[in-house]
Amino acid sequence: MSSTTYINSQTMGSYLFDYNGFQYDITDHVKFDVENVIAVKVDNTQPSSRWYSGSGIYRNAFLTYKNAIHVARHGTFITTPVLKNTLTKDEENIYTQEKVENNSRGISEVKVKSTILNEQDKAIVTVESDIKAVVPGVDVLFEDLTSINDPTLWDIDEPLKPANFVFIRSLL
Repeated sequence: MSSTTYINSQTMGSYLFDYNGFQYDITDHVKFDVENVIAVKVDNTQPSSRWYSGSGIYRNAFLTYKNAIHVARHGTFITTPVLKNTLTKDEENIYTQEKVENNSRGISEVKVKSTILNEQDKAIVTVESDIKAVVPGVDVLFEDLTSINDPTLWDIDEPLKPANFVFIRSLL
């Protein structure tokens, strides 16, 4: 199965084997103050890669608005890099990485603010990166290391009690 995406009758692109996500930048094709039409054509020509592949769009589809300077798609990476070596009941190290894209026409000074919320939506840690110059067309990597005091952990005695955290990032 494959798809072709259009905006206002102009082809944005085609994507084969639509089992993965894909995206198109439609910025230059959007018409302001008039109705825009976005269409996706699905082609389920056989033979297919599965005995029954179904047909049509049966996953979520999103139209995402981004500022000219933004975090790249799949540009956030969070890990506990040395968990087995550093974990104590009191503290855990958190490493964050953000890839920032600049689609504007000029260089901008940017820093990333990262906040981690606990299950009660309370901020438990906030860290701000150093300021970096972000040049148009060049991805810039922001990296920070912080820690969470007294982290809530999953354990086998309460396997249904998840240790959920929310990560919020802001470009400043």
